[in-house]
Amino acid sequence: MALFPSGFLPRPSLVRKIPVSGWYSTPSCVPPLQVAVFCGANPAKQSPGSEEFADAIQRIGFKVCVDHFMTETARLCDLVLPSAMFMEEGPDWRGSWWHNYVFRSSRVVEPPEGVLTDLEIFTGLSCKMGLGVDLEAERNAMDRAMMSDARLKFISEGLYFWDEPEDWGIGEGPFIMPVEPPAAPFCNGGIRLVTVHVKDYINGQVNGTPGEKVRTPSARLSRATMGSLGLSEGDITKIRSSRRALVVRVKVDEGLSEDICVMDQGIDGVNRLTSPIVSPGYGAPYHESLVDILPLEQEAENA
Repeated sequence: MALFPSGFLPRPSLVRKIPVSGWYSTPSCVPPLQVAVFCGANPAKQSPGSEEFADAIQRIGFKVCVDHFMTETARLCDLVLPSAMFMEEGPDWRGSWWHNYVFRSSRVVEPPEGVLTDLEIFTGLSCKMGLGVDLEAERNAMDRAMMSDARLKFISEGLYFWDEPEDWGIGEGPFIMPVEPPAAPFCNGGIRLVTVHVKDYINGQVNGTPGEKVRTPSARLSRATMGSLGLSEGDITKIRSSRRALVVRVKVDEGLSEDICVMDQGIDGVNRLTSPIVSPGYGAPYHESLVDILPLEQEAENA
């Protein structure tokens, strides 16, 4: 974004930032939140401590979800607006991490009747509010700026190499790095819970995939950890955090270190186990949650 003139995206004078995993703090906002718009996001399922989100959103007077599917978040909203998918809009630019290649996508099919792009939806809202911001026109202006820049090299149809300018920290002073790591969150166990991407779906969105039909999810542990817990391959156990519990089937993963538990993203209820803590950069450190893993009979005794 440093390439584009500041006039493209003027910053309002009043901005409130709420961390992605900080929904527990929204009821105390002053003035209180009156309207929330969720665009292509599903925090009701993906946010750490996801039940905190469900509680917080009920306190907001009017909720809107803009998405392709009727997600868990959409079901909690008052208004759901279908939005065009990436092949139904354009031009747009997409990059990734650790390389300089970018992809310019174009509209290849028209969206269904009545379905608008995100930019059309928010441009319409801008007009209703008297702001006069045309996001579609700004996207086209940014596209022209990219296409005319000498640092962009054509590779093949839609694929370009971008010579990224060295603009880190310009005008903002030096980066301040923490000397000491943040303290670990409170917890009642000693096994670190890690949730991972899988090939069957993207970012935990399991609708219409094999992951949607999973009834007893799997949790993977090292053989040493299984032995120390008195567990065997295929045992049904309960994972318990300081917040919630989840029944799982344990499996051995020879590639894991001790005291690590790995589960797939998107499992119903897995983010109720994770702690909604906030990193110094306002991120969501998903893997800072520690759990106990107990046989069901032991869990019943401790209940």
